[in-house]
Amino acid sequence: MLRYTVISLVAAAILPIAVSNAVLQTRASSDGVYLTYCWEETNNTWTSQFPYYANALTGSQNGELPDDNTFAADSIAIWEGNRICATYADTGVQFCSSIVADANSYAVGQFAGAGANEYAGFNCFKDNGRQLFQKKDPATSLTTQCFSRYYCFQEDQS
Repeated sequence: MLRYTVISLVAAAILPIAVSNAVLQTRASSDGVYLTYCWEETNNTWTSQFPYYANALTGSQNGELPDDNTFAADSIAIWEGNRICATYADTGVQFCSSIVADANSYAVGQFAGAGANEYAGFNCFKDNGRQLFQKKDPATSLTTQCFSRYYCFQEDQS
């Protein structure tokens, strides 16, 4: 009886990991936009930014720099309870996020709102505040560090 209990416990621990990885792998697009707070060492201020990753599934997990980025506000954006929009200068694409008012209290990974650009809708989830990336200004050697508050992945288009 003990042998079957141990096998059942191991299967119960492994199965959710396999299922969640399968769900992530079958998404139609890996476009991702992060809602971040960034420390700008050059002028000692916090900013709010929308880093964009064309392949967020594998290209935004280990400190990689974003494919594009834009400031989300002239000052610190309050993500929760507000619709925040910004336009990427290189492409002219506008991204808007709408995070629910009490999402600050949500668990990491919990659905927290929506986002959209003119091409697709995005589902947004609470992140853990991890450092998403750091970049150094080559002229001054000062750094910008961005910390992820929420992440938004393109909705499945299949």
